Amino acid sequence: MFYKTKRKIVCCPLKTLKHWNTRPAHIACVRYKNEVGSKTANDGDNVASGPRRWGILVGVNVRFGEFPYMAALGYRDTNEKNVEVIKYLCGGTLISLQHVLTAAHCVSNIQSRVPVLVRLGNDDLGTVIPDPLEIPISKIIIHPEYNLSTYYHDIAILKLEKKVYRSFLVQPICIQMKSLTEMNLSKNDTLTVTGWGATSVYGDGSTKLLKAEELRFVGNDECSKAYTDHRWIPSGLDNHMICAIDKNITRGADTCQGDSGGPLLIKSENNLTLVGVTSFGQSCGGPSPGVYISVHSYLDWIEKTVWSNDTDVV
Repeated sequence: MFYKTKRKIVCCPLKTLKHWNTRPAHIACVRYKNEVGSKTANDGDNVASGPRRWGILVGVNVRFGEFPYMAALGYRDTNEKNVEVIKYLCGGTLISLQHVLTAAHCVSNIQSRVPVLVRLGNDDLGTVIPDPLEIPISKIIIHPEYNLSTYYHDIAILKLEKKVYRSFLVQPICIQMKSLTEMNLSKNDTLTVTGWGATSVYGDGSTKLLKAEELRFVGNDECSKAYTDHRWIPSGLDNHMICAIDKNITRGADTCQGDSGGPLLIKSENNLTLVGVTSFGQSCGGPSPGVYISVHSYLDWIEKTVWSNDTDVV
């Protein structure tokens, strides 16, 4: 602090908050967009053309290539003939050429089920295609504050064995750089979720086709009423969580078993950006909002893990 004439001038510290457009995640986003080109499946070109179709119960089947950052997490299992197979039990989002963001409970859980590979560029998991893009997972990074007995800090990063090649069908998503407060979301704002999860409220039906649902934002004050004394969040909802529910109450579209780890998206400047990770809910399609982990709340940790130096951005 020093004085000039009679006015007191206070000097701000040299260390200031990062501006969003200088952050590694934003720089990576710009580079990905420039290298793929201005037209992507999200921009409405013919890759994503054709009508959407309503699913059996909730959600709509997506158009081909509409969500090129969507990832399916594959787990080793055995079928009724005791033959080893891969089952896709969680979702994730490609955020760099070599990293997928998902929920921590998809990789650390009481069943000790851990994914071994990630499948990309394929909306229909039931279609047999030659040489599907299935990349082994080389490293699992769970948020250090996550505890498998609760859903707090339910976020993890999967490092792939090799980098992917960008195309219309496979490309990283841009992370939303603004916080919920900066976005000033209201209950009328639309959010989008995608996944291959259950299509029955009992969890006994599933889909091989990627589906998308439009939800509305629910503020934490309203959402907390549905989650008082919830055993998975004993201290209640925190500021790192986002709530959303179907705009059409009678339809009851919602994320369900198998959708965990997938993206919660919001439109920003004509493109969908990643705002949350599917975490948990009271019941599929019920009157209570689903809960998602805010990606912005963990941006420092994500950037440190994924883009620790400039060479990781390319």
